[in-house]
Amino acid sequence: MPAILSDTNVLVASAVEDHPHHLPSLELIEKLRREKITVCMALHSVAECFSTLTSLPREDPISASQALTLINANILKNLEVVTLDFHDYREALQRVAKANLQKGAVYDALIFQAALKKQVAVLVTWNLKHFERLSKGELKIRTPSQFVESV
Repeated sequence: MPAILSDTNVLVASAVEDHPHHLPSLELIEKLRREKITVCMALHSVAECFSTLTSLPREDPISASQALTLINANILKNLEVVTLDFHDYREALQRVAKANLQKGAVYDALIFQAALKKQVAVLVTWNLKHFERLSKGELKIRTPSQFVESV
């Protein structure tokens, strides 16, 4: 099976034990590793993971050093990072403009562009609608639970 690309929210959930989506996200990542299916992430998601981890509304906030440790130990470990070039950024911006989207949709478009560039089989996310509005059927988009059920 070709690679899959994970959205930032799946990666964060898999690394944070008290996250509401922790178990299904972690189960997905572990299942893919066991089956030797390549799991990819957009380079942009590394920074997004750091930002999200350090801003989660928790009683015990995650510090910058804790976030870095989580990223290195739980997220980057065994994941392939997909980098984008200027052409890829241009394509992502054009996709957002054509869909008449604004604000943070550009960040989803960068992740979507990384999935297209890597030619993954599936993009996994907890925000289906964010990516479905960018896609014209070019890519399968599933939640971790949906993907695990289909494999």
